[in-house]
Amino acid sequence: MLPIKLSPFGISVKRLPYDKKVEYLESTGTQWIDTGIPVSSEMSVLADITTVTYNGGWVFGGRQSGGQRVFAISMTVAPQSGFAVAYGNVNPSTIQCALGRHEITLTQRYFYIDDDLKKTFAASSFSTSRLLLLNIAYNADGDPSNLPFTGLLHRAEVRISSTLVRDFIPVRTTIEGKRVGAMYDKANPNGGPNGNGMYYNQGSGDFIIGPDL
Repeated sequence: MLPIKLSPFGISVKRLPYDKKVEYLESTGTQWIDTGIPVSSEMSVLADITTVTYNGGWVFGGRQSGGQRVFAISMTVAPQSGFAVAYGNVNPSTIQCALGRHEITLTQRYFYIDDDLKKTFAASSFSTSRLLLLNIAYNADGDPSNLPFTGLLHRAEVRISSTLVRDFIPVRTTIEGKRVGAMYDKANPNGGPNGNGMYYNQGSGDFIIGPDL
């Protein structure tokens, strides 16, 4: 439950668990968020990201094992330039894309870049025990990949079928006097590990925090 405060008019309102919304969280390659949602074929993920390098880093996703029950997007490795995308029991397909800010969506078996359909995978029905990792990493056989994404996350949405289950925005808060970047889930303000909608870095180091909005 979020703390309650009184407005100047004597009306009780919930105090938000963060200090400010920010433009983005930037991963340096070791920070990631666990969404707490098992990967499945009914999942859809939208991520508003800025890519900065073709280093093979995973943007988001998870798999049961190599090439089996996969739902994931990574950067390609130079000289290839774009995304590597996988859905179902397949190896990743390469989709060309320039570096910069893009809205990417893997919605069940369809992959879009900036609302432009780029790839349609074969229909598949699967579920796994692996939890979807985001901002930016990949649940490879139960553990984060050693090739996490280096770049910026501006927002992200996760749906199961048509139901919005995560609506993440980047925020900053203060913990023991230190500025900390996190993702706040607007869809479930009383959810998350601490019951306040906040999802913190599960990796090492710290997110670089973007400018306040």
